[in-house]
Amino acid sequence: MSTGYLLLDKNSFNGYIECMENYKKEHARLHCANWDAGKCIGCDVRTQDNTLILYIDSKKADKECVIDEGCGYFDRVVVPGIV
Repeated sequence: MSTGYLLLDKNSFNGYIECMENYKKEHARLHCANWDAGKCIGCDVRTQDNTLILYIDSKKADKECVIDEGCGYFDRVVVPGIV
């Protein structure tokens, strides 16, 4: 029977808390493949019908890194590699 609660062991909990860290541009410079001298290359990935698709996000490409406001690519792709 589901209780509606998510139970995390200590390692999972600590990893979850680390994922909640407030990442800055220094983290992007060190870890993000899209970092190019402070600008974003704009590459992103998604899956569709069991196919991995690489595409350029024109809203981010060749623009200033937006990690301070939050970046879905960084959260979804980069952070799991850091943690």
